[in-house]
Amino acid sequence: MAKTDRLDAYALAKMAALVQLRSYQPLEPWHQEMSDFVRARRQAMHPLTVARQQQEMVGNRGLRRLLQANITYLQRVARLPQSAQMSTIATRPRSGD
Repeated sequence: MAKTDRLDAYALAKMAALVQLRSYQPLEPWHQEMSDFVRARRQAMHPLTVARQQQEMVGNRGLRRLLQANITYLQRVARLPQSAQMSTIATRPRSGD
């Protein structure tokens, strides 16, 4: 059976009839900001992990020093989202407010 827009529409209509869909609720601004910070930190941590693993495998002392400089830089980068995240946590609404 060939895939067509008509079949897609039928499948979507059938699914909508069976599943009670909730309307989209955008995140609160503080929650969206927190998600952005978590994503940025995760993205900053990956190269840091790779650099640490590379340094463990290198025997040359000069190259290890270069890799350590890279690790130090990446550690600073990884802390930036964390410090901004703390200010977001401080300004978010408290439960019961």
